[in-house]
Amino acid sequence: MVSNAYMSEEARMKELVQELTINHPCIISEETLSGDWELVYASVELFRSSPFFLAVEEAFGEKAKSDLFFKLHLLQVGSWGASTLGRVAQRLDFEEKVIVSEFDTILFGLTVIPIIGWFKLLPTFGGRITTLAKDFELTDGNVLRMEVEKTKFQEVPGIEAGFLGRLLKEKWAPVNSVW
Repeated sequence: MVSNAYMSEEARMKELVQELTINHPCIISEETLSGDWELVYASVELFRSSPFFLAVEEAFGEKAKSDLFFKLHLLQVGSWGASTLGRVAQRLDFEEKVIVSEFDTILFGLTVIPIIGWFKLLPTFGGRITTLAKDFELTDGNVLRMEVEKTKFQEVPGIEAGFLGRLLKEKWAPVNSVW
């Protein structure tokens, strides 16, 4: 979990999920998965649902190594105030064979030096990061497969994009050729 605010509720959430799956068995199919989804609860870091980070996890090839990477990543961005996540959503489109994943973020929101007053070390900015994966499919073993293709930055009303955000706005960056 990103926030410890709900740590006491984690066991209860797991019970509710288990109860739901027992009393209302879910049929996993393209029909039931297709559409727009928004993350409302996660027992792991929110960013782990992104196709980009799923590719990172697969690149490590070992769960223990990828878990360590994600813990270090969370420590880096969380404890230093480098990143705050907001809305996390995905659109699963089996007809077009794509998954679009997006998350809203604010970067460097807490990077201050509390010496004399509160000197701002780095400028705060943010927006939406959108990642597109192609060749999206549900295999016979109920496994989602995809190839992460590209990612881009978009402005979000109410979040200052900053110089870097305006520079990168709406420009797709290749991901698959990098990995």
